[in-house]
Order: sequence, then C-alpha cells, then structure tokens
Amino acid sequence: RLYVELGNLYLMKDQPSQAANYAAKALRVDRRNPCAWMLKGRCQEAQGDAEAALASFHRAAGLDDSDPQVQVHIAETYRRMGRPMQALNALQVYSEHYATDQLPMDAVLLTARTLMDLKQHQRATEHLALAARRSDATAETWLTLSQAFYQAGNVSAAKVAATNARQRFPEDAPLQEWIASLERPGSAVDRTASVPANRY
Repeated sequence: RLYVELGNLYLMKDQPSQAANYAAKALRVDRRNPCAWMLKGRCQEAQGDAEAALASFHRAAGLDDSDPQVQVHIAETYRRMGRPMQALNALQVYSEHYATDQLPMDAVLLTARTLMDLKQHQRATEHLALAARRSDATAETWLTLSQAFYQAGNVSAAKVAATNARQRFPEDAPLQEWIASLERPGSAVDRTASVPANRY
C-alpha cells in the first residue's frame, strides 16, 4: 500500500516515470493488488500508451469490481482512442453503482460527450437536461447542454440553455466564449465541437 501511495504522490507531481517505478514495486509484492494495477494504468496513460493503460485498468477491474472509478478511467481511455461505444459500455457499468440522480457530475458529462461522439445528440440533451436540474449542476453542465442542443440542430434551445447558464454563472469564461459565438451575427459554430474537460 505504501508503494501505491508514493506512486500516486509522484503522479500528482506529474512525474509518471517515478510513479511507474513504485507501481512496479507494488506489483512485485502483490500481483493481485488492484490499486497497483490502477496506478500502473494511470502511469501508462500519462506516458501516452493508451493500449497498455487500458489493459492495466481492465486488470484492476477484474481483481476488484467494487471500485466503480476504474470504469471511468476505462471509459476515458476508450474515448481518447476514438472508441466511443466501448466507452459508453464502461460508463453503463459505472452507472449501475448509483441511483440516476446521484451519478457523479463528471460521469454525467463524460456520458453526454460520449453520446455526442456517437452523434446521439438527442439522448445527450435528455441526459444533460436532467443533470441541469440538480443542485450540483455546474457551468460546464449547462454549457455542454447548450452545445448538445446546437449539435442536435436545435439552435433556439441552445440559446435558451446558454441564457439560463449565464444567469447562474455570469463569470464563467468558457461559457461566455460559447455565448459570444452563438450571438455573433453570421457566425457558424462548429457542430462537431465538444467541451474540453481541461477548460474547467
């Protein structure tokens, strides 16, 4: 356990090579440690080896299916690899651990973006409209809802969602950029665009 904790610390410091050394040490002690496999996968992901990371995440999930967060890492990796259907399957497994209205917001947004990757914009808007009613809805929730409406071809609904979002989050910069693009005369917002997770 100490090796895993040290590895996580190095990973937080953006030192994946050092973190990977501790993941290897942890696995030498116990090859059936799901946390060590999770750490190894995150290191591989940080080093750009998505296939290896995916294998490690699946190994972690196979050893301990009680930690739903593993499925989020699997889904994120599949999505980065351009495999949204597999990402959606992983998110469905993840969602089984929660009541519909208690699904963590980051998973709600990841699910919506994955549906948008699959061109299932109507499902994405339905998913996000429910999330926007929650007390923990964020500016990103509303922004993604507006973009999903736009990509579905419903520009008026996109503008309504953006207006509602601005009333709730008047200082949010990415939201203001999106609203400006919607309001700019003659502008054509890219309907394939999605909200980058690292903008928040």
